[in-house]
Formats: sequence, structure tokens, C-alpha cells
Amino acid sequence: MKRGFDKRRAAGVLGLALASGAALNVLGWPPQAALSGEEMFDLGNFSAITLQEAHFGYSQFRANDNTSETIDATAASWIVSNHGPDQNTYPFLVDKSIPGARILGGTILGSVPLDLEWRDIYENSAAVMVRDAPRVEIHNWTIRQAWDGIRIAGSSDGFRIENVAMSAIRDDAVENDHGANGTIANSFFDGVFSGVSMSHNALPDLTRNVLILDNVLMRMRSFPFKGETTHQSPFKIEENSPSLKIHNTVIAIENVDHVGRSRLKLAWEKTIESSGNVFLNLSGQPFPDNYPLPADGWTILQGQAAQEHWARARDNWLSANASVDEHGFRRKLMTWDGADTRD
Repeated sequence: MKRGFDKRRAAGVLGLALASGAALNVLGWPPQAALSGEEMFDLGNFSAITLQEAHFGYSQFRANDNTSETIDATAASWIVSNHGPDQNTYPFLVDKSIPGARILGGTILGSVPLDLEWRDIYENSAAVMVRDAPRVEIHNWTIRQAWDGIRIAGSSDGFRIENVAMSAIRDDAVENDHGANGTIANSFFDGVFSGVSMSHNALPDLTRNVLILDNVLMRMRSFPFKGETTHQSPFKIEENSPSLKIHNTVIAIENVDHVGRSRLKLAWEKTIESSGNVFLNLSGQPFPDNYPLPADGWTILQGQAAQEHWARARDNWLSANASVDEHGFRRKLMTWDGADTRD
């Protein structure tokens, strides 16, 4: 049976005010009550939707044709899973939205296996997905042990991802395979198989589009993949992919023989601006002579110097993002191995 958010059932169970144009406050969520109905996910015309202490578990929240300026999931939580008997492949999904909607997170703690072969558990999934949502803003999400972290799809030019923390991501931290213009800012991706994907079999020429990374910390992590233990390139990119602007960003690899090195080389060639960045080799092996390294705008560190730099950058980011922000959100912090702690 399909599980998700049903406005009619919620009105009866939770006593919500559903007047058109008003703010919708969901005051709780019993994950054991699997909701169903022909009008699933019809949220009506609300100026804002707030999910208060809504613990969805394996149930999905989905907004079709969203007209709300804000969806506030600050106090909500989900489980994402793409493998096993309990699956929730897209726990939070906005499918078509008014321009400029703000989506505030929210905690998604997954159960995607970390020790199984990539091919054996491949099932398309993303913790947070938005489709056809121009200028959407995605803020303050905490995501752990997912397949993809955040997926941007369809016509979503001008998207902004900010103040997001992820760990233990089995595929892409951010998938932007339709090549939208966008920005990823002040975010922490700690232990991801692939960083940012902008690759598609039939991708048109989107080289005039630009993806901006500003103050992003990204550490790659190796997982079982096609018979070896490795990670992908920080960027999955092709000739027609958008160009890159990268500033004040730290990217760390842990395997100098990782797959996708040709994609990384192309990413550096498609970088049109870069400044204040650091590229780290956390492995115990030096870069081979043919490893594709960045050029202007990057400092390159290896070995102990790289490990110490990452530790400082990680601790500084977590410390700076641990306090209550303007939305009353206290970030759930995550350590290297994906275990979470609270400030």
C-alpha cells in the first residue's frame, strides 16, 4: 500500500485548518498510520506549510503543484531506503512549484546499505527531490545514509542549496542531471561516493549554464563499486554540462586511483572562476603523475597536511553551524562515520 500525506485524512485525524490561502500546520505524524486516498498529496492553496514534530518514518511527504511560498520541515524527520522490505525511495518530494519556494529541513536518516556492491543495491532514490521548481531554495537539511542526497530535476533554474549537511551518501550528494543553473553554498558533504552530478545520456548543450559552489566542504568516501572499493570523481560531468564557478571550497579525496578521473579533468577545464579553494589528498599515497589536478585558485595538500586541514575545516564548519538559526533550527551534527551527535 502506498504511504504518504493525505490532506483529507490529515484533516480528520489531526484537526487541521485547511482554508484556502491560510497557513497549514501539521501538528504530528503517526508513521504506523499508512494513509491512502485517490487525492493523495493534494495540499491545496496554502501560503505556508509547517510540519511540526512530524515523524514520517517510511511514509512519503509529497507536494504536487505546490503553491506555498514556504514548506517548513524543520521539526520533521524521515527514513530513506532503497533496499530491503521497507522502502521509501523519495521521502520528500516537491513535484512542480511556484517560483522561489523555500524548503526548510528537516532530518532524513537512511538505511541504504554501505557495505553492499553498488550494482546490487542500485534503485533510483533521493532523500530530497524537487522537480520543475524554478529558483527553489533548499535550506538546513540534515541527510545521512541515502542513495542521492538532493536531486534537482526538470525546469529548476536558479536553485539554491544552502546550510545542508550530508554524510554516508552511496551515490550523488547533489544530482543536477538536467543541468540547471544553481548555487550550492555553505554546505558540508562528509563521506560521499560522488559529489555533484551533471551528466545525462541526452544532455543538450548547457555550457552557458553555471553551477556555483561557494564555501562547500566535500569529502569523498570509498564504497564497494563494480568489484572494487573506490569512489567517483567529485564531479560527474560531460562536455555539454554547465560550467563551474568554485570559491572558498574544500574538496578531499581518499583514493588517488578513484574512478572518473577523466570527468574530474573535464571539470577543471569547465571551471570559469575559482578562488580560495583547497584540494586535499587524504590517502597515504601521493598523486600519480597523470592525476588531474586543479590549477589557479587552488591550494593542493597531501598526506598529514591534508588530513589536518580537513579536520580543521570540518570542525570549523560544524561549530559555525551548530547554533540555532533564524528559523529556530538546531543542526544535528554528524561525525566522520555517519553517526550523529547533538550540539
